[in-house]
Amino acid sequence: MGRGAAPEQRLGPVGALDAPSLERAAREGIERIAAALPANPGDAVVRAVRRRVWGAEIAPGVPAAAAFAAEALGFLREEREVAVSASLTWLRLSTGRGHTIVREPMG
Repeated sequence: MGRGAAPEQRLGPVGALDAPSLERAAREGIERIAAALPANPGDAVVRAVRRRVWGAEIAPGVPAAAAFAAEALGFLREEREVAVSASLTWLRLSTGRGHTIVREPMG
């Protein structure tokens, strides 16, 4: 398996999150990035702002990037709850519409 490939180890259930709160986190992240970027930012500035916003935890062990991905892919639409599963290095958000899998950053 290559670096960044989907997990081979089992993901176990660790809880659930409110889908509307994840939608709100994604929207707020988009707004924060737009507000933080100057006119004509360079690539390094864009990457730094995105890293800061999407890397922030919105729930224990859940980066804002996971909420953004689930929202962007339409997995949160008309959902009430999102199941959360994890392993040592992977996190999965699951709804009836699909799954978002993110890798924990290596310290």
